[in-house]
Amino acid sequence: FSACCGAAVVASLYIKGRVLSFMGSPSLRLIARLSYAVYLTHYTTIDASAAWAGALLGGTSGFIPLFLFFYLSLSFAYAIALHLLVERPFL
Repeated sequence: FSACCGAAVVASLYIKGRVLSFMGSPSLRLIARLSYAVYLTHYTTIDASAAWAGALLGGTSGFIPLFLFFYLSLSFAYAIALHLLVERPFL
């Protein structure tokens, strides 16, 4: 399995066109820059996201999409703040 994954990675390095332009897109580069900060902050936002989604919906069927919206929004907001205030000054 790992050999197949490695071959897929090597093959993708040689593909020109859409794949490489997609991988170099500004939005993916931003996510790559923020990835460690998202890793550090994502766990702390779970409880707050669940509380906000639960308070707004009261446990109805739309809980999961609203939870995911709050979860991703808070995680990236905290990650951006951490990146700009802590990581970037030391890079």
